[in-house]
Amino acid sequence: MSRHSRPMQELHKRIEDGEIGDILLMRGYRMHGPVASAFSEKWPGKPSELLWQISRFHSFLWASGGVTATFTFTISIISAG
Repeated sequence: MSRHSRPMQELHKRIEDGEIGDILLMRGYRMHGPVASAFSEKWPGKPSELLWQISRFHSFLWASGGVTATFTFTISIISAG
């Protein structure tokens, strides 16, 4: 993960130390194509419905938190400290 990257940690330290002045605006972007199983087909009957939903957790809010988890991760990256 980028938050564990030494260069990102160094960049964060330099920003915190004021090397670039006051930060007026910060933006974080998450860009990629379709991933995981956000668009699941109807449950086929096997395995159990629970195991099927867990294996496709991006399709089910109870199992993944939906996009909220993704947005929270992006916010934690831009404000890591």
